[in-house]
Amino acid sequence: MRRGLLRLYLALAAIGAIFPWILFLPWVAEHRFAPELFVAQLFATPPAAIFSSDVLYAAAIFILFVFVEGRRLGMRHLWLPRLQCW
Repeated sequence: MRRGLLRLYLALAAIGAIFPWILFLPWVAEHRFAPELFVAQLFATPPAAIFSSDVLYAAAIFILFVFVEGRRLGMRHLWLPRLQCW
């Protein structure tokens, strides 16, 4: 059962890593590196602003959690993601 879940999580992680790039690369090809335009389009419509602010807020809280808990536990290299396979 664990091996099946591990494969599922790895597949979902791969999809989660690849899929955004499939959407992002055509935008970069069209607009080059334009951070101002990117941020403007992130918040261009109310639905886009809802999703963008939700993701940015969740990412900020996750980063805070990683650093607070990492320091509490005495962990080093907190920026380095680790894959732990039971």
